[in-house]
Amino acid sequence: MKFPVIPALPGVAWGVLAVVTISSVGTGLTLPFELFYLHQVRGLSLSQAGLVMAVSTLIAFGGNSLGGVLCDRFGFRRTLTLGLVVEGFGVLALANATEFWQAIAAVVVTGAGGGIAWPAQDALIATTVSEEMRSTAFAMRHAALNVGLGVGGLLAVMVTKSEDPGSFVALFLLDTLTFFLAAGALWLIRLVAPATTPTSEAPGAGTGGGYRAVLRDRTFLRLWLIIFLLVTAGYAQLNSAVPAYLTGQGFQPGLLGVFAAVNAVTVVVAQVVVLRYIGGRRRTSLIAVLCVLWSAAWAALILITEVDGAWALVLVVVAASVFAVGETLLAPTAPVLVNAIAPDDMRGRYNGLTASAFTLGAFVGTLTAGIVLDGGYGRMHFMACIAVLALIALLALRLSTHLPRAANLGDPEDTAPGDLGSAKEHARLGSNDV
Repeated sequence: MKFPVIPALPGVAWGVLAVVTISSVGTGLTLPFELFYLHQVRGLSLSQAGLVMAVSTLIAFGGNSLGGVLCDRFGFRRTLTLGLVVEGFGVLALANATEFWQAIAAVVVTGAGGGIAWPAQDALIATTVSEEMRSTAFAMRHAALNVGLGVGGLLAVMVTKSEDPGSFVALFLLDTLTFFLAAGALWLIRLVAPATTPTSEAPGAGTGGGYRAVLRDRTFLRLWLIIFLLVTAGYAQLNSAVPAYLTGQGFQPGLLGVFAAVNAVTVVVAQVVVLRYIGGRRRTSLIAVLCVLWSAAWAALILITEVDGAWALVLVVVAASVFAVGETLLAPTAPVLVNAIAPDDMRGRYNGLTASAFTLGAFVGTLTAGIVLDGGYGRMHFMACIAVLALIALLALRLSTHLPRAANLGDPEDTAPGDLGSAKEHARLGSNDV
């Protein structure tokens, strides 16, 4: 029996996505409360708590590059397992940290583990499906991530009590458990590689030339810049500028919960729907459409200062849902393009540098948002983000002239969930410890 709204990915791909979901449940448990936990529960000052979180980001940036090397030398599953286990021990240390230096040490371990795991996860997903199905696989990865974050957030609400500091410690202990469970589940999957036709035309293919070879790939560098700017002007603002801007305008914190809930639900629902309509379209053009959608979301937030009451709620819902639809276009485009131009023997390094674009973009975007919004220039900040998104759209359209046609055009079969049960999907080369 076929389900028209559920993509018919190979079982091995669904297994990896299950691992993604398990680990993201733990992240959903703790991510919204990390600053509160460090400040209110462990007694760190706000500046110390902010420094702890910044250190985690910087360490993850270094971990991305290390993870890429480990992937190419030891395989994707081994590297992902290492990253998950290390991150789990880091979270466990954070749950028991009572001093500033202990928190710093804990997030160094956590950031390193997360940084190593990210490129391994993406490379593993890319190699467990055929090239024609990568858009679907990465889109489902994004949906699985949001499902896990949503479930984790709901569990956190059930577990935590503001008058009981121990309940917040329990969140981090549960988070630790999810990482270890995910690492164990990963080895229950029989990894097999699909039969694919390589499309990589990247310089250094087959040379194992290290990061120097990757950095000589000008097409990849253009794509890296686009991803970095997208995160800086988009994702980074979602978790930093949006909460600060709305509360700074006098809106109740409950409005932030509405924004987060609408965003998460829209991503999960829209991801599969969007997949049905993007087949055969240039991925660079879809990135340009994404920029338009995110610009519209930021424009709605700018307008929220001109209204109040029910209209403010409407604009928040519009901003959250429009941004989420844009997210559903990023998942089946940027990481798919990276893996389309990456040679097999350097796939880990390509994904490692791509992960660093996300990590560095999050750091720069969050830091910029804090400085600008602290000065009271919230509207101007979002206007600047819209200008950056316009630049990204132009860069994406220009990138299309540098990409192989096969890499830029998605196969319609790749994006029609009801028609993915072809023999191509089930073709195998045999066991592969990727």
